[in-house]
Amino acid sequence: MGVERKIENIFTFHPSSVVAQDSNLIGEVTIGPNCVVHPTCTIVALGPIIFGSGCIVEEQSLICNRRKVPMRIGDHNLFSVGCRVEAISVGSYNIFESKSMVSHEVQIGDNCMIGAGCTLVSEPGPKTFKTLDQLSRRSKLSARMIRTGSEDDVQQDGKNEDGSKGNDDPEGVEEDEEKIILEFYKTSGSDILVLKDNSVIYGDRSEVRTWSTEGQVQSRALHSKHLQYLHETLPKFQKTRQLHLNPQPKNRLREKSSSSEIKK
Repeated sequence: MGVERKIENIFTFHPSSVVAQDSNLIGEVTIGPNCVVHPTCTIVALGPIIFGSGCIVEEQSLICNRRKVPMRIGDHNLFSVGCRVEAISVGSYNIFESKSMVSHEVQIGDNCMIGAGCTLVSEPGPKTFKTLDQLSRRSKLSARMIRTGSEDDVQQDGKNEDGSKGNDDPEGVEEDEEKIILEFYKTSGSDILVLKDNSVIYGDRSEVRTWSTEGQVQSRALHSKHLQYLHETLPKFQKTRQLHLNPQPKNRLREKSSSSEIKK
């Protein structure tokens, strides 16, 4: 059974930002100056997500914060079409190319590039597999306890108190096991991977190399031109979000919508 959790939508947009009406925003999202948020992108903030200035979030990309602590995104980042980013935090001047994916136990530095189709995840910690094995056995026992109603009625060998073989529901066991394993990964399943500044993830094996920063000036100039073009053209073809004209705090426009329900 899923647990319903109410998430209050609190959106804070800087007046100079452009946010498409068809963008999917959930939770507490703060968009900084000069940012552009395309239609059909999704930003899910179970904990606050705070964007710096000059960020571009393109179509069908997904940015998600599953933690209660804020996820801070720096300045001038590009989230390309179809990318998925759940990082702990993101620095500045990073590029996430199309269909790239960054998992929730990764911390991104500055001037990094995640290549198209590349995946960035942390390596499991030394105790991960031992702990997962213990949790797997415990989850099966818990599933039997739920059906029998008492721990005394459940034996480790899977037999009932009368010696007969337990009538376990394999689907129920698998569902319970999956929930516990996922919860474990959310807390301490893997070590945090810190991607150093000027790192490049490339190739079908998602290998890492260090960028020499050659062409950095041209890359930043291109990003500025990209922003300028989007600010001029996007409002002509897409409806943008209309906000209440009662800025608070100063120089910010705030939109507060009704609560939405999601299933955890």
